[in-house]
Amino acid sequence: MKFLKTSILIVGLLVLGVVAVSAQTFDSHNITFDITAFSVIALNDTTVVDLSVTPAAPGAVITGDTDNTKYLLYPVLTGATTQEITVTAATVTGGIPAGTALSVVASGLTGNEGSATAAVTLTTGMANTNIITGISSVATGTGVGDGAQLTYAFTITDETQVTTAEDNNEITVTYTITEN
Repeated sequence: MKFLKTSILIVGLLVLGVVAVSAQTFDSHNITFDITAFSVIALNDTTVVDLSVTPAAPGAVITGDTDNTKYLLYPVLTGATTQEITVTAATVTGGIPAGTALSVVASGLTGNEGSATAAVTLTTGMANTNIITGISSVATGTGVGDGAQLTYAFTITDETQVTTAEDNNEITVTYTITEN
């Protein structure tokens, strides 16, 4: 009988021990996701673009210059709206020389990177003008050749007004990304 009582007591303690040990087998917590809209813009490099007048053959039309080494890079996370990139220009010294014009156009856009507008003629003091519209959530990348390629075209509009007195004129071109 003593053996039976001891056996029952041991079995009872084991059952209680198992119940006590297995009472807490998991725990949990919630995770809240905070996704806010953002947009950031940068140029692949900010070195000066040097545009010049090309010497012409005798009697030939004087030509300007182009540059397509700059790229706009932008990660964008949008809600229901799209983003756009605008461009404006401001004088640093002298402005855009008389008898010339400067334009910029974006290219190489795919998917959610947006749609390029027609070339924008830059003038000092101009209002912000769309250059890329319809940008949705996207990351253009950060590598060589990623993003929107910018092509600047410096053209001669009236040779009779161009003078060397306006050599080394400089403007600042600013790109801004905003919600549409």
